[in-house]
Amino acid sequence: MAENGWIHDGYFSIVCPESLVESGMTIYTAMSFNPAKCGPDPEPTRNILPETTGDRVTQLQIALVALGYDLAVDGRYGPRTEAAVRDFQGRNDLEVDGIAGPRTQEAVGIGPGGPATEASSQPARTTAPAGVGVTAGDPVVCDAATIGADVGRSVASITACRGGWALGPQECPAGGCSGVDVFHVTGDGWVHDGAFADDCVDDLTVTGMSVHTAAEFAELCADDLPERVNVLPGSTGADVEQVQIALVALGYPIAVDGTYGPRTEAAVRDFQGANNLEVDGIAGPDTQSALGL
Repeated sequence: MAENGWIHDGYFSIVCPESLVESGMTIYTAMSFNPAKCGPDPEPTRNILPETTGDRVTQLQIALVALGYDLAVDGRYGPRTEAAVRDFQGRNDLEVDGIAGPRTQEAVGIGPGGPATEASSQPARTTAPAGVGVTAGDPVVCDAATIGADVGRSVASITACRGGWALGPQECPAGGCSGVDVFHVTGDGWVHDGAFADDCVDDLTVTGMSVHTAAEFAELCADDLPERVNVLPGSTGADVEQVQIALVALGYPIAVDGTYGPRTEAAVRDFQGANNLEVDGIAGPDTQSALGL
C-alpha cells in the first residue's frame, strides 16, 4: 500500500516468512501470512524514532496509510508521520509519545502479534494531551479602537472580521487609496500586515490568511476554492499559523508560532468539544470551517 493506492511488489515464495521479507515487509508481518520460520527467531523489536529514515520507517508508514492516515510513504519520520503515530496511539490506548515502540508496532501490524483494526473503527481520543489543558477566555475585540490601540495608530474603521483577521479602508494622507489595510491577531494583540488590493481572493492570501478566509472578504476571480486538508499535530508552517490565529481570536492563550504543539492541539480539542465536532485534535475541514478558515 502507498499513498496513491496499491502497488505490485512482485512474486515471492511463501514457503518461509523470510522469503516475504524480501518484498520489504517486516518479519513479523510476514509471519502473519506464514508463521513457520525457516531460520532463527527474529530479533526483538526496536523503537522507530521521529526524524529517522530508512526501511523501518517505510514499513511503519505503509501500515499507517493502510489504516487511513494521509501521509507520504517516503521513509522519512517527519511531523506528519509522528502526528499519525500519536493519533493512532491515542485511539488504541497506547502511550502517546510519537515514538513507534514495540507496542505501537504490534498494534499497527508490523511487530509481534496480529494486524491492527482500521483506524476509523477505533474510538476517538477525547482528552487533551497529558498534562496540557487549554480553554478559551474572552474573544479578542475586533473593532477600530482596539486594533488602533494595538498597532499604535488611528484606524478609522473596520469593515470585516473573520478567523482572526480584520480589514479596513486603507489609510492615506491625501485620500484616494483603493486598497485595504489588513490586520491579524497574535497573543500580544493586533498587528498591521500592510495595505493590499482586495479585488480578488489572491490579493489577500499573500498576507498569510487562508484562501477560504480571503473568500469572505474578496471575490473569487480564478479557480474554484481548493478543498481543505487536515492540519495535523506535530506539523509546522503557514497552515498551522492560520489555525492558531483563529484560536487566539477566540480567546485561546496560545502562541502564533506555526508549530502544532501540545497547547495548540489542546486548544483545538477544547474548541471541537465546545462546537459539537469530533474531538480528535486534528484541525480537519469541519474544524477549519467552524474557525472561519
